[in-house]
Amino acid sequence: MRQFLENMTGLSIYPMISLVFFIVTFTVAVVRAYTLSKQTVSEMGELPLEKSSTSQDQSL
Repeated sequence: MRQFLENMTGLSIYPMISLVFFIVTFTVAVVRAYTLSKQTVSEMGELPLEKSSTSQDQSL
């Protein structure tokens, strides 16, 4: 990775910051996805299917 960044000549600092931000964000998302418990994943997966008790849903 270091060699790749060193060979990027003529670029300003903003693309470098964007690249680092993307890599960090993607890594955090992947680590979080792999560390979630199966129960939490099941609960999140069923959220769109649960019935809500709001007045908008009752009028439909």
